[in-house]
Amino acid sequence: MSVVLLEAGALIVLAKYIFKKKNSKVWYFRRRIPEDVLGHYPSKQAKDLVFSLQTTDEGKAAGLAHKKATEQDALWHSFRTGEVAEGPDLVNVALATPSKFGLKPDQSKT
Repeated sequence: MSVVLLEAGALIVLAKYIFKKKNSKVWYFRRRIPEDVLGHYPSKQAKDLVFSLQTTDEGKAAGLAHKKATEQDALWHSFRTGEVAEGPDLVNVALATPSKFGLKPDQSKT
């Protein structure tokens, strides 16, 4: 599901992976876990990542969702390439992989 952040004439800016729960002002992140990496997650029944972004600001939520999606893409890439299968190296690989694609992970909160 996408949320319209800005609509100006022919220009529409959408944010993916964010939503609000009914009767809530807080934004949440939701993203489906791809089938090929689902086995790396503890709960086989949960097929989506869902968590609070802990903000009521739509723009901030969109930025946080982008950051989290980028981190997940890096982690899933490491699973697919066999760089890491499980264990404590997951966080290090997830933080290092974006730089291979010219991205810089935000390590200010790690």
